[in-house]
Amino acid sequence: MRIIIDNDFSGDPDGLVQLAHHLLSPSVDIRFVIGSHLRDGDEWDSSATTADNAVAKARHIAALTNRADVRILAGSNTGLTTHGQPICSTAALAIVKEARRDDTDLPLFVVCGASLTEVASAWLIEPGIASRLTLVWIGGHEHDGHAAPPPGGTDLEYNLAIDLFESLSGLVAQALVAGRHLGETYVLGDSPLVLLTALHTAFEPEAASSSYVTVPCPTINERGLYESNPRGRPLRVYTQIGN
Repeated sequence: MRIIIDNDFSGDPDGLVQLAHHLLSPSVDIRFVIGSHLRDGDEWDSSATTADNAVAKARHIAALTNRADVRILAGSNTGLTTHGQPICSTAALAIVKEARRDDTDLPLFVVCGASLTEVASAWLIEPGIASRLTLVWIGGHEHDGHAAPPPGGTDLEYNLAIDLFESLSGLVAQALVAGRHLGETYVLGDSPLVLLTALHTAFEPEAASSSYVTVPCPTINERGLYESNPRGRPLRVYTQIGN
């Protein structure tokens, strides 16, 4: 399959692990990688260039994995501010161009571990691409009836660092300063993007060790929450991820 990777590589280092894993996977054709922005005023990177910073991190991972051949593009450094008005970034326009290709039968997957700014802008630029790609997104709140929000859950952002190990160890050190011990494990929350694309079984075109339910795609309201939409197109919600 063809893959477009979109993640906030200057934030949580799980995106760096995901990127390295995808770049080392021989079974996917990575068309390009997008460095996307963090939230405005993020405490770990409050600069106005978080997407550009993500590109720098992604290029470092590409060099470490000997994949300097892969294009890495910057997304917008800000989110959408007006309904119906796209941000015509280089990345958004590249998504449109790739989705409109008619010289290949390989299906196109866009895997996103952060915001959907570039995908939303691409769709606003050319709505017809919706039927020409599949979006795999780690995001949004829990779907009713399939998972419960964690009690006292927080939205922790992450520190910048030079390479994979220092990204993770630096995060542990930051947590200790805040009085929290992360223990012996670390949740690589973006790795399902690899599992659901590159790591299909050799016998069936599925991530065979993972479970999902099919639900009508909800709408997203002004607050960013899901609202029931019984007429929505079929949407896969993965309820269990295996490896």
